[in-house]
Amino acid sequence: MQPTNWNDLRYLLAVGRGRTLAAAARLLAVDDTTVARRLAALQASIGARLCQRLADGTLQLTRAGERAALHAERIEREIGQLDGALSGADSAVSGTVRVTAVPIVVNHLLVPAAPRLLARHPELQLELVAEARDLSLTRREADLALRLARPRSGGARVTARRVGMLRYEVYAATSCSLRRGAGPAMDHL
Repeated sequence: MQPTNWNDLRYLLAVGRGRTLAAAARLLAVDDTTVARRLAALQASIGARLCQRLADGTLQLTRAGERAALHAERIEREIGQLDGALSGADSAVSGTVRVTAVPIVVNHLLVPAAPRLLARHPELQLELVAEARDLSLTRREADLALRLARPRSGGARVTARRVGMLRYEVYAATSCSLRRGAGPAMDHL
């Protein structure tokens, strides 16, 4: 007796449910000859006849076939539970991500948003680095950087895209003259 190929149990279940090779083939999205071949291989490996053809041409599971189908249904349920338990496991967000930005962005945008992000992704470790200087992404000083200007270094190794606009305005007391004491940064006003 050969070891049972548990994948062939799907064919037995389909025959039991469809009651014909053609119906089983439709259930499994294969050819009916594939169903017949896999069923024959399963019967050979188990060493017992698992189904019989009735006078009307339909297939009926034998006692051995019914016992094998019960085990196959249990295996099918277990595989379904395994799929459900592991579905998306590799796509779960996890690990440590170091994010850098200027202090005002970290303090007023990232820190307030962090609890909601971490609640949605409990396996994520977030390191926020409030730094006025640009940390290097290519030297792995940070994984993500929110910057006020497009990066000047990194080339094709750095993917950059605009994620928003930051609007600035200058305010002064009405008694303040724009020319008097404005300094070089405001000479263009």
